[in-house]
Amino acid sequence: MSHPLEQALAAPDPGRRAQACREAGDDPSAVLLSELLLGALGDPSREVQRAAAETLARIAREDAATERELQKSLRAPQIERRPGALDACSRLAPPAPGWLPAIVDALDARSGELRWLAARLLVDLARLHPETTAVAAGLARDDPRPRVRRMALFSALQLAPDEGAARSLLDDAGDDRDPEVRRAAELGRAARSRRSTPKTAPRGRSARGADAATSGREASDR
Repeated sequence: MSHPLEQALAAPDPGRRAQACREAGDDPSAVLLSELLLGALGDPSREVQRAAAETLARIAREDAATERELQKSLRAPQIERRPGALDACSRLAPPAPGWLPAIVDALDARSGELRWLAARLLVDLARLHPETTAVAAGLARDDPRPRVRRMALFSALQLAPDEGAARSLLDDAGDDRDPEVRRAAELGRAARSRRSTPKTAPRGRSARGADAATSGREASDR
């Protein structure tokens, strides 16, 4: 006989599936439900992915085997699981170089929330492991996926060693064949301009605010 969680994860309502994932963390046999929750990381609903990631992170803090399975899921052949696994792992530890394939996959996720998580982790990874610093700029310029180029641009700008490098990134993105990448370059230029002239910037529109507004626009694009 199947566990109630398995039955609930087959429900057509994503809210019910997400609730089942959250409740699994309170189940006395929660560790035994990890396999089902790992499968839920690939659910088409971001709400379900998030709930599964939160519960798996809770379990993994007490169970090393679950943590190992989450790490394996970062490289799972089921590519749709990788962004959700990245979400769970980011709740447990700082990013490591082995996370890079999953980070790149998540830059192209349907969910804006996951894309911005990946962009932040790409920056954190480079700051912890400087040998990965060039990755963001390379993705921004050369990845065949427009969403990856667009999101990597925001990461690369944060990691740019100087204004010359930042301008080069923005110039290349401004000539990109994809209109959304070109739009990202415009937003990047505007944010850097506000940052360099804080005394003349309109109230409430600091560089941080501009970046937040951009993030909100992207995150709502699901």
